[in-house]
Amino acid sequence: MNLQQYTIGELARLAGISIRSLRHYDSIGLLKPSHRGDNGYRYYTEEDSKRLFDILFYRALGFALSEIGDLLNRPVTDRQKQLLAQRGQLDAHITRLHQIRARLDTLINDEENQAMSNENRFAVFDGFDPDQYEEEVKDRLGDTDAYRESCRRTKKYNSQDWARYKSEADALNQSMASSMDKGLSADDPAVLEAVEKMRLMIDTW
Repeated sequence: MNLQQYTIGELARLAGISIRSLRHYDSIGLLKPSHRGDNGYRYYTEEDSKRLFDILFYRALGFALSEIGDLLNRPVTDRQKQLLAQRGQLDAHITRLHQIRARLDTLINDEENQAMSNENRFAVFDGFDPDQYEEEVKDRLGDTDAYRESCRRTKKYNSQDWARYKSEADALNQSMASSMDKGLSADDPAVLEAVEKMRLMIDTW
């Protein structure tokens, strides 16, 4: 029986990810190829490709790699329970984004009618001050490449960008506050998930 097999390059192209990512998944035991050739090349089966699909699906939902392996090995009912909880967080985030979009639509209409008031103009920020900690950050990190890269990025941000950032930050802060209220430990999966999302948000913004 001739089973479908993929080289690492073929599977990477099929999934739209980098070969480096597949090598990383292999190194951490998340997705190991079904076998290796005598030349050391990785060969993936159709089952491997299905597992990769699951990995990328959970990544798209915001799960950390450290959680996905455990998630894939859980009974279906446990996985469904965790996905339902994640969907609830996504629904809250989507609601927040719709609220921001409605505010922006109002601003756009006001701009078109040349009737935008200062109050409406700044309502989208909802109290967010991007320069609140600027001096402290500059004193502590001003000589680093990370600080210079951050300055380069943020100079290009407009009101929509800052609104998106605030929405993401608010959702993550609310998640962390909820974990603290529940008395969860620092190594609890929910806390680790929130921390990983914060790291990704910082890296993105």
